[in-house]
Amino acid sequence: MGTDRKVSARRRLSAWVFAGLAVASAAPAFADEPTLRLFLGVDEDGLPPFTPHDGRDGVTLEIIRAIVDEAKLTFEMVSASTIRGRRMVDAGEADFEPAARVWFDDPDAYGVAWTAPFAHYDDHVVGGPNADFSFYDGFASLWRATVYGVVGYGYPGADDWGARVDLRSEEIMVRRLSRRADDETVGVCNRLTCAYWSKKLDAPIAIGPLYDSAEVGFRIAAQRAHLKPRFDAAIRRLRASGALNAIIARYAPLDDVALPD
Repeated sequence: MGTDRKVSARRRLSAWVFAGLAVASAAPAFADEPTLRLFLGVDEDGLPPFTPHDGRDGVTLEIIRAIVDEAKLTFEMVSASTIRGRRMVDAGEADFEPAARVWFDDPDAYGVAWTAPFAHYDDHVVGGPNADFSFYDGFASLWRATVYGVVGYGYPGADDWGARVDLRSEEIMVRRLSRRADDETVGVCNRLTCAYWSKKLDAPIAIGPLYDSAEVGFRIAAQRAHLKPRFDAAIRRLRASGALNAIIARYAPLDDVALPD
């Protein structure tokens, strides 16, 4: 895994967090399990619709609560920087975190366990409202394009871009692209996040082909690895019942973001 992917993971994982927000599950825990410590990174801007916004909890928090409740466990949140929080999971100072295996050079280090995925993080090529993405055929096809990214994000294949322009946020990316009438400038953005800002700002954009994808599950510290089957069973039940997609559908059209079978 290259540096791009690692930098991306640091910024994006922190964007799943709820800075300063004290949250906990209300479900009764099994008598043999203490309240689990969930690591969530700290991010000032957040990443709607994943993080709390507009008076709503956000996709990530709702999904985590549903899974933990279904597993009949409880949790409390541990806030820290992304690097510090990961080390806490490595050392057993925190019990679990939402993450993707592709974000780690050695995803199985420190004896951690990984659950089945419960969500996707999908980046798409995005453009102005009339953008034609017929030219796109993978990372290397952006060699002539000016590509908007976000400061601090890493993108696999970014070395192939014609020029990279870093913006402060996805909101600014959507604002700028909505005013463009050419195909020479595009962006790379999470589908849900760009759709959220496009609707909120009434700023039309075109969401094009998939650029990169990661499946997100729980990364469980070694001393809680025995909980993997319990979490996996809870995730399977919630996926089979449609409950996870129902959560996501409250924030975006189901056809856009449904979990694969």
